[in-house]
This record gives sequence, C-alpha cells and structure tokens, in this order.
Amino acid sequence: MVKKILISLFIILICAGCGYLIFRPIKPENPEEPKIITYLVEFKDEQSGEIIFSQEIEKNNPLNEIPVAPEKNGYWFVDFKIDGETVDLNELIINRNLTIVLNYSDMFAYSFESDGEIYLSGSCKYGSTLAEIKPEDPTKDGYKFIGWTLNGELISDSYIFKGREKFVAVFEEITVTIDLYLTETQKDTTTIKKLGENFWFPIMHKTNLYGNKVYKVVSWVNTQTGEEFPIDTTITVEESHGGIWRAKFILTPTGTFTCSQLVGNEDISSEITLNYDLETNIITSSKITEQLTVNKEFDGSMTLGSTSYTVDGVTINENLSANYNYDTLILYIGNNSYTFTRTALPEDSFYL
Repeated sequence: MVKKILISLFIILICAGCGYLIFRPIKPENPEEPKIITYLVEFKDEQSGEIIFSQEIEKNNPLNEIPVAPEKNGYWFVDFKIDGETVDLNELIINRNLTIVLNYSDMFAYSFESDGEIYLSGSCKYGSTLAEIKPEDPTKDGYKFIGWTLNGELISDSYIFKGREKFVAVFEEITVTIDLYLTETQKDTTTIKKLGENFWFPIMHKTNLYGNKVYKVVSWVNTQTGEEFPIDTTITVEESHGGIWRAKFILTPTGTFTCSQLVGNEDISSEITLNYDLETNIITSSKITEQLTVNKEFDGSMTLGSTSYTVDGVTINENLSANYNYDTLILYIGNNSYTFTRTALPEDSFYL
C-alpha cells in the first residue's frame, strides 16, 4: 500500500516537471528599448515667414538653447510669441511640435528731456527726421534754448531717427551786453549782465571834451529799440536792453536855474534862464537883469565882462563874472553874488 502511494507521488512530480518545461514563459534574447518621443520646434520671422532656427526637443523637456533674435534694419525685436501670445522661453516645456514667432516692430520709442524731466515721449517709424517728431522749444527762465542733443552732441532737424533714443535739451545762460557810447564811434564802457540783474545808467559830465567844459549827459538811448532812460536810473535787465546805447547831451549852462542863496541887492530876480548858441558860443539870459549878454562860454570860474541893470529907474553898470559847476551857477555882479541851482533841463537834447 505504501509502495503504491510513493509510486503515485513520483508520477505526479514527473508530470509537474514536464508541464513546467512545456508551459514556462520564454524570455526574448534581445528585448526592445523604450521609444524616445521628440518634437520639432521652429523659430519663424513674423514679417518674412522665414524659418530662422529649429530644434528637436525630447518630450517634456525645455529648449536646448534660447536663440538670440537677429538684428533687422529698421526694426527692433519685441518678444517671442506662440499662437499670438507672448511666451517666456525660459519657462517653456515642450510637449508638441511648435512654431515660435519672432515679433519685430518698426515703431521706435523716443523721449525728449528738458532740465532733468521728460518733456515729451512717443514713438515713430525708423527713418523719421527730428523735424517731424520734435516738440516746441522748451523754455527756462534766464536761459536761451540752443537745441537738442543725442549722446552729448548737438543734432540738426535733418537728423534721421535710427532707434529708441533720448534727446536732451541744451540751454545757454542769457547774458546781455550793454555798450555805452558817447558818440557814434567813441565807446565809454561795456557791461555784461544776466537777465534780472540791475544796471545803472551813469551820471556823466564831459569836461575837457570837444574844446570846452559845458557838455552834460542827460539820457541814454538804445540805438536799436529807441528806448531811452535818464541818467541815474537803475533798470532790471531784459534781453531787449542789449546793444549800443548813445549818450544824449545838453549844454550845461542851458535850462532854468533858481536862486538858492542871495547876497547883496535883493531887487534882482531870483530866477534866470540861460541859453547857449552852439554856432556862436553866445550865452544869453533873462530875468536877472533887464539885459545880459555873455559872449564867452562858461569854463569853471571866469570873468565874463560887464552888465547893466536898472534899480528904481537908475541904470547901474557892474562887472560880471561867474563860477559854474554843472548844476550850480554863481553869478557875481559887482559886489553882489547869486547862487543858482538847476531846477529844469532844456527840452531839447542832442547827440555828439
């Protein structure tokens, strides 16, 4: 019985072994490697449609390299686009075939800067001239606008716009040159002032000039604008004040003098009007005596001759002399002296 059981187990083991040998899986001798999936990435110029770059990228990988957009005359590179949307290539993962468009623009940004601030900004096409895009000239108190500079160089209106550029305004401080001339050719002084500064028109007496001592400057006239200022006037300088200023003169014995001090005969008038004839060098007067004619020019202190006047119906003859110093006149008639101070200038003045 036991023997039969052992024989049966032996038979079962043999059958099982044969079954394993018959039905066991067969391992291939050369197994296939997993398939690698790649995608084609092309870079296309938007305007020309030309394919500029291409790469094959394994699935779910970034670009092998990010190309540099080539320069195009008259255009500047803006960005990369996929299906019309701007894309950051540094963050792009490739999982399909792609066409990446290089987006260019022919509109260039520009700015105009004045005194450290943006005066105007905008954009224009490559090849525009400065004259076509520049704004109105900027202003700056006390300064004159010279023009626009690019990279420190002054440019003209014909400058051709070549790219994104910043133009800077250049100013020059305004100075006013005031030339004082005594005659058409004889300059007295030259003064250079800034706008807003003060300038004083001097008081000038011209002694030892033109053969006598009777000339006095009473005003200064701008030969370009005709503007006139009296002597001893202070002005706030404006640009129109530049140029040549001519002196206008009077003969100093002319005008009206009023007596400020009387010593002697009080019957003589306290006012005298003197007139000087340029051609004859004759000074005439009225109101101090009934008649006074002086055939000499005033030259400091000098004897003028004789005069006559009437007091209570009696004609009196006296020696006449004078001491003259610009706006003060002392007449000596006999033992009497009369000090006169100018109270009015003659209406007519003249150039020398």
